[in-house]
Amino acid sequence: MRLAWLLSMLLPLSAVAAAPGLQEDRLLAQFVPTRFATLSAELPARVESIGFREGEAFRKGAVLFSLDCASQRAQRERALAELAGARAAHEGNLELAGLGAVGAVELAATEAQLAAAAADTKYLHVTLGKCEVLAPWDGIAGEWFVRPLEYVQPGQAVIAIHDPVALQVEFIAPTAWLSWIDRQTKLEIVVEELGRTVPLVLRATSARADPVSQSVKAIADPISLPQDIIAGMTGVIRVLNPPERSALKRGKEQ
Repeated sequence: MRLAWLLSMLLPLSAVAAAPGLQEDRLLAQFVPTRFATLSAELPARVESIGFREGEAFRKGAVLFSLDCASQRAQRERALAELAGARAAHEGNLELAGLGAVGAVELAATEAQLAAAAADTKYLHVTLGKCEVLAPWDGIAGEWFVRPLEYVQPGQAVIAIHDPVALQVEFIAPTAWLSWIDRQTKLEIVVEELGRTVPLVLRATSARADPVSQSVKAIADPISLPQDIIAGMTGVIRVLNPPERSALKRGKEQ
């Protein structure tokens, strides 16, 4: 979808380019987050709370949303009681076995019951760990897909998040650029709505070109990012050290 958007923004270019394939005067680009996620519920439960509204910042480890896990907590209490009983029964049989009053089969049975009770307790402990979903990194809360008090199923999306600092710039370049563009090419993006210019370094180009538009997706990283630049903003790509026409001609002849 992002690629389709960028292709739609590749406007007809003027004829003032410095060299063939260097028609960059209206190459539009978009700031895109590199770290983003849609977090889902892992349990069937009612949403108890969502910790951050859309646009609010959070720190790593903050509770993004919590589920009502009252039934799971009750199950854990029962499992703990069963574990205590199984442990007591097994310890009693160990003492009796030392006196020769309990056979090996009965002792093995209580040992197995103790192991099963311990496994149930561990499972419920892991389950309760899914009742609160913590932030994996510092970021910004995005769209809510459900509301508090609503019931969710496992895998159902609850909230989107992204890292506002980790942004990259994506744009669609003519395939002719592949003959000369590299990490030494000096790029910048002009964000006209803010009157800002952000220097870029090319990170990669797509391994596949679009045959209809004869273009290829390019990805660049901002060298420094102003605080008022956010994901989704657009700008115009400029090349600061374009190749000379003669250099391009020599490259083609080689």
